[in-house]
Amino acid sequence: MSLPLNFAYFGGEPLGVPVLETLKATGFVPNLIVASPDRPAGRKHELTPPPVKIWAEANNIPVFQPESLKERDALTPLTKETFDLFVVVAYNKILPKWLLELPVHKTINLHPSLLPLYRGASPIRSAILEDNREAVGVSIMLMDKEMDH
Repeated sequence: MSLPLNFAYFGGEPLGVPVLETLKATGFVPNLIVASPDRPAGRKHELTPPPVKIWAEANNIPVFQPESLKERDALTPLTKETFDLFVVVAYNKILPKWLLELPVHKTINLHPSLLPLYRGASPIRSAILEDNREAVGVSIMLMDKEMDH
């Protein structure tokens, strides 16, 4: 039996919630979920939480929604305790190098393509547009300051 893993999950769409569901099903539940801030949506521009926040609240997991990751002093929920790992899935902000290296075992990213074939923010769309049915898979990488490196 392994020790519990204290990790923060940085999630966005469209993969954020499905990956959280899979992690939960295998016994890995994050201690903190980092999500984008609530944004106006729909015709009435009602303030709407991102799906990973809704999932977190339904599962009683604390949520942190920073506007920016640039100011270390504004990231207390990430810096006040020691995390074993950060897991990033479709999160729409670039994490600074100091933040990537903050957890004991650093930061990993799940990228929805077999790198380096489809790099960037929309690998699934790119594969569909190219009608590439053989480029199915994910890459899990230890993150550094370069994108999809």
